[in-house]
Amino acid sequence: MLIRFNLGNFLSFSATEFGLSEEISMIADTKIKNKKRHIFDNDEIQLLKFAALYGKDITDTKNLVKAMRFMKDVILNGLPSDCQKVNCPDQTKPSYFELEMMIHNKYYAYGFQVILSQAEFTSEWLVELKSDGSERIIYENGFAHTENRLRLPSAKEEVMQNVYKWIKEDFIVYSSDLNQPDNLILNEDKTYIASFENCKDRNEIYAFVQEYLKLAEKMKIQLIITTKATKLMDLKLLRRDEIWFISRRRTKNHSIYSLDEFDDRFDKNLEIAYLDGRFGVI
Repeated sequence: MLIRFNLGNFLSFSATEFGLSEEISMIADTKIKNKKRHIFDNDEIQLLKFAALYGKDITDTKNLVKAMRFMKDVILNGLPSDCQKVNCPDQTKPSYFELEMMIHNKYYAYGFQVILSQAEFTSEWLVELKSDGSERIIYENGFAHTENRLRLPSAKEEVMQNVYKWIKEDFIVYSSDLNQPDNLILNEDKTYIASFENCKDRNEIYAFVQEYLKLAEKMKIQLIITTKATKLMDLKLLRRDEIWFISRRRTKNHSIYSLDEFDDRFDKNLEIAYLDGRFGVI
């Protein structure tokens, strides 16, 4: 299952202050006591099974999906021949990609940095994240000029093969917009990333999410969607930590943030508050 996705200096996502990356986190807020069936809980970690993302600009939400797809494609197929044409806020600095995931009840962070304008990797790492907060470095590499490929795809170590297999088979990122939610086929032990931006029937999306959440109660599964359907902003349907926003104008430090970060309570008029621009997106 996906724990976090971190990125920086890629498309519309710039490197944040002090070099920190931007992230979407599927770690559930333990202070939220309702809708516990929406989370996976193994007594060590609580992970959300659903997240909906909204953006001021459709480009922002689509770029997050593109970043996830780009990372997966680079791992599976190497750098694309036209990677030097990818727009990055700072063409001289590395783009940063990292996935945190749970595999067989163990937790890992895998990532790499690459200067796309030069088609050069600068670092790659795999770390085991312990439940006590400690870390064990499994693999860490700063690239020499004689090598320019990731080690993960060809690694012989079992743990690295497991991480590669999870990214290849269980981290499913749809590269094109799904006009009909029913086109999405959902299976156990998978994490799905999908864009529903072009689906204009908000009632259809609402009904689909309702059915998905019922299905997910009995499954270890995750779904992250980008959407314009503000009808989903209903706290009778979703938890506060399941609603996310993408905006490049809210702060200097972060452009991806969740409703859960806001102290104000809009429980009765969440959709109206969003349309009034209370969350920095409209």
